Amino acid sequence: MRKIIYLITLLFIVFVGFLIYPFLKSNKSNSSKGNVKQQHILRNINSNHSNNFGKNWQQAQGIPVLCYHQIVSKVQFKKRPTPYAVTVSQFRNQINWLKKEHYKTLTIAQFYDYMTGKKPINEKFVLITFDDGLNDFSKHAQKILEKVNFKAVLFIYPTWVIAKKKRALKPWQIANLSKLGYDIESHTFWHPKLTKMNVKDQTFQFKRSRKFLKKWSKKKEISYLAYPFGLFNETSVGLLKKLSYKAAFTIFPGINLPGQNPYAFMRYMVVKGDSLKRFQQKLEKKSIPIFKSNPNFGAIIPSKGKNVTITIPTNLVTQNLALYYKRKKLKYKYNNENGKLTFFLKLKKGKIHNVNIKYKDGKINYRQTMLFNRLRSK
Repeated sequence: MRKIIYLITLLFIVFVGFLIYPFLKSNKSNSSKGNVKQQHILRNINSNHSNNFGKNWQQAQGIPVLCYHQIVSKVQFKKRPTPYAVTVSQFRNQINWLKKEHYKTLTIAQFYDYMTGKKPINEKFVLITFDDGLNDFSKHAQKILEKVNFKAVLFIYPTWVIAKKKRALKPWQIANLSKLGYDIESHTFWHPKLTKMNVKDQTFQFKRSRKFLKKWSKKKEISYLAYPFGLFNETSVGLLKKLSYKAAFTIFPGINLPGQNPYAFMRYMVVKGDSLKRFQQKLEKKSIPIFKSNPNFGAIIPSKGKNVTITIPTNLVTQNLALYYKRKKLKYKYNNENGKLTFFLKLKKGKIHNVNIKYKDGKINYRQTMLFNRLRSK
């Protein structure tokens, strides 16, 4: 009797197992597919400046960043002409043109969200920045911006304010501007050439400027920085990341595209010699995106030279692609399947070492600037 009961039980277990096996197999397969999909998404999220435009990179919409310094009256300019000055009338015409062309200004946090892919770029945006911390902004620029409801970012170096220079903003003015919604961010502590500084000195510049700017602006955090003279090196970028700065800005020309290196955002310098037509052309220029660089932008290149590999869009026509260093064409190897371009770089004497990449597609010219540093002799 026991044997019969055991046999019936065994047959029942086998029968139930036969019924539920297809379901278990299907569920396991779906779970596996889900894990693969999740891993793929995580790889996409964690990839550093990946080539996410594919074949349509030319249609990708970017955001220009404008860099102003001095906004002066015509009388002021006659007394002390400088290429970094823009007259009040020039500035007014430029801002009115932006408004007429339906450009919308961004806060620096909004700009960062667009550049990191958190939001799609579906309108004409521009980021307006002012360097140094001159009271020209309060005297002239602020009224013009507020008339059309435009935002702006002020990159300030505190020693200019601490020294109570005649044309420097005062701490209470910085507080008021911050309260009104203008972004107050760092331009280092005393505007040095970071490429000449060691780790300790650069750390001081980033920390000290943040301390004063947080105090004056009443902000919880200072998260962005504009490099003095637009110069930086790998040490600068490493320290900014370590100190939780989210991004940094150069003064190299170009339109910023999502996925590019956030510690090398480009800006167009606006200067006295810019006619309204030239100003318009700056905003309408196109950039070729660089997704990766080995070594990184700002790296020190040894005196004997070094191979540099960058990742740019795929399937480019090599006859229309050129690299220049100090106006001299560089030889390169380009893989149109993965977008990797390799060239040998040996830097000459000098302070600034830019490699310019240019690509022509029909009547449209695309360009990009890369900064590297020369190993200095002790």
